[in-house]
Amino acid sequence: MKQMVRIPLFLYLFFIYNAIVFAEQTVSGFALETVLYRFSLPSGATLVINIGESLLLVGLVAWYAEWMRLQRAASGSRLPVLVALLFLLEGLLVAKAATAIFYTLLLMDLLLVIAAYSQALQRTRRDLGLGEISG
Repeated sequence: MKQMVRIPLFLYLFFIYNAIVFAEQTVSGFALETVLYRFSLPSGATLVINIGESLLLVGLVAWYAEWMRLQRAASGSRLPVLVALLFLLEGLLVAKAATAIFYTLLLMDLLLVIAAYSQALQRTRRDLGLGEISG
């Protein structure tokens, strides 16, 4: 049976970020600062969530979902590494990607790739019986 290619969730975030930033048609200024939600809290304060902050929240959920997928996966994929390289190249070469939101998403993806490789090493060590070295 053919194995289906699983597209990393951070690739979707990459495209959503680029769609928001490069289709910037806002009147009030920067597209990531556009207010999405405004909540009144019982204390009398107002909680304001903009597009950039909601992207970070979606990124956090995507990180958790990807980590859960990695826990169940028998073998890793190289696609998350390619997505991390896409993030890194765009962050270095494109001026509109020079935001804290973009670099936070990049850091989240890089941490996911590092965690996946360290988990793969640990799983291999356990399978080969190399983890129990007595001295």
